[in-house]
Amino acid sequence: MKKLVFIGCLALGMITVSCCDKGAKAGSKTIKTSEVILNEAYEMINPDSTLFSGVVWSDDGKTFMFTVIDGKPEESFTYHENGKLAIKSRHDDMGNEVNVFYDEKGKKMTEEEFMAKYESVIKRREAVWDDK
Repeated sequence: MKKLVFIGCLALGMITVSCCDKGAKAGSKTIKTSEVILNEAYEMINPDSTLFSGVVWSDDGKTFMFTVIDGKPEESFTYHENGKLAIKSRHDDMGNEVNVFYDEKGKKMTEEEFMAKYESVIKRREAVWDDK
């Protein structure tokens, strides 16, 4: 079952990237958080020191993923333990972070409701970067 959820999440991520009109190309590179380097400007860098473009998945392949263009995260998707989307994040035209929150069944909810009920999702996401 875990493999099925992983494959489903990976397919969703690849569909998202392939449908995105912000410069992602078909066949985009996919790497894990342990393979990407964050520089001082919070850009995502390849091991060869070039700006990364593609998809970055958490090492577990299920906690979250970023779509990245020229080192800059365009969108991120954080998932509940059941594989359902928990948080969709992007930046608006003014550079402000815009988040949409969902419960474990896919229903939209406010940030306050989400934080009160799903703080563990945030802790899991933060733990991925703490391990770097």
